Amino acid sequence: IKKPRQSGAFLWEQGKGQSTLPSLHIVISLCAAQGRAIADGRSLRINPLYRQGFAMKKIAYLLALTLLATLTGCTIKHPIAEDYPAYLSNNSGDSQLPSANGPAAYALSPATSSHHYEFRSAVVGHANLWIVNFGQMLDNTLQSADVQQAFGRLEARQSGDLPLLSFELQEYRFADFRAYITLKVNVSADEQQLFSKTYKVEGKSQGGKMFWGGSFAMKNAIQQSTKLALDDILREFIQDYNQLNLAQK
Repeated sequence: IKKPRQSGAFLWEQGKGQSTLPSLHIVISLCAAQGRAIADGRSLRINPLYRQGFAMKKIAYLLALTLLATLTGCTIKHPIAEDYPAYLSNNSGDSQLPSANGPAAYALSPATSSHHYEFRSAVVGHANLWIVNFGQMLDNTLQSADVQQAFGRLEARQSGDLPLLSFELQEYRFADFRAYITLKVNVSADEQQLFSKTYKVEGKSQGGKMFWGGSFAMKNAIQQSTKLALDDILREFIQDYNQLNLAQK
């Protein structure tokens, strides 16, 4: 007697009526649930079929992207700064910055304003090109509610009656699932430089988010790691800034 021919992508355990791997409709359901979970920030790890079904989906997805890129030379561009203000607004209050002694003005160096950084990650598919304009993201950060509240007033222009904070990016890169930032900050008043320091930090690793969420979660991973790194820099800088006692001068 010939054994029944097995068809489709999944094998069934004979005589028990159960599959050793999830059915196609389960995988599709997991894909849809993944998109919803990423949109509202929830985790799929509560689903008992997550590890089995989603891992298969991820492998198939990455293989499809790799094949597409190989055959067509297609590149999918993802500008990170595009919706960064919305990301900051959705995470308002998380920075926990100390209060500065007084208001200030700020300026970005020309190289910082025009910064442009591109990279690819094999973890989320090599066809995806991730584009970071750090100057734009830094400006969005300095204009955000958390930073404005910390300083009371932080103006994006040089004002004669306010200390000037000058930001100069030394390095930005995204590697090992996190952002690395080296940022120099100068403080001047009455055309005299009062303070200069270079801050070098790394953001929190986003490896889990990148592996399980793939390209769907990559933009959020870059934004979050970059924000956390900038929060660390700003916390330390504000403490240094307060030591200058500019509000009393």
